[in-house]
Amino acid sequence: MQYHVSSKMLASTTVRQDIPKLYQHHEIPFATHTEFTSGPFGAILSQVVANGEWMVQLVQFFISKLVRLYPITQEPLGALHCMLAGRVPCILQGVGDIVLREKELHFFYVPAGTRNLALFSKGYYESFQIGFSPGYLGRFAQNGSPLKEVYYKLEGRVPE
Repeated sequence: MQYHVSSKMLASTTVRQDIPKLYQHHEIPFATHTEFTSGPFGAILSQVVANGEWMVQLVQFFISKLVRLYPITQEPLGALHCMLAGRVPCILQGVGDIVLREKELHFFYVPAGTRNLALFSKGYYESFQIGFSPGYLGRFAQNGSPLKEVYYKLEGRVPE
């Protein structure tokens, strides 16, 4: 999952693959992908540990002023999401209005390329998610499992 900014803010935003010295104490040494985004809104540190079947992502938001961010994924994603710190109102495609509350878990299907909306006030936020490939999720989506619907969406099939 990536977090994009509005087109108006894009020119004053930088994205880099390394972590600036000020934030290095947050580094996950075994991360397979790191992205640090900074701009007039503050900063976002995203770190991913992944193999071919699953990915674990920790995202820390250091927000200095109210900002709208647009969560997006390049591939369809079935993900278990938890806000570790903070409360974020969102509009998610296929779900609608939702508030991601601290210490609550949600299991989502996120279509590829869909621009969602998340509204961040000034403060610190931290989210954790585990994303699953369709093949991996399929192993757990049998016989009435609540994961079955998400699995079918990932596979592009209509639930039975």
